[in-house]
Amino acid sequence: MWVRILPCGITFSGKCLRGFKEKEKEKRPSSLEKARWQIIENSNIDFSKFGWVGELAKLFGIAPNRAGYYVKIHYPDFYKNCFIRNRSLR
Repeated sequence: MWVRILPCGITFSGKCLRGFKEKEKEKRPSSLEKARWQIIENSNIDFSKFGWVGELAKLFGIAPNRAGYYVKIHYPDFYKNCFIRNRSLR
């Protein structure tokens, strides 16, 4: 492990230990969330079947993994009723 000294303090592997300030999370504009909720409501996607994440991602214009994560974070009550594949231990 190497040590590097920066103005903010001693660092290990580039992570600052002293003087680190957390950035406040930027909230998305409510208009974007409203617009995306309208897309979800007006779409003909069957959220109880496999493949809804890919279809929603095409409508949003984002990656499929981000579309599923977006719905999970911003609309948790709605996400409970959606199809979620089983991840069994092998």
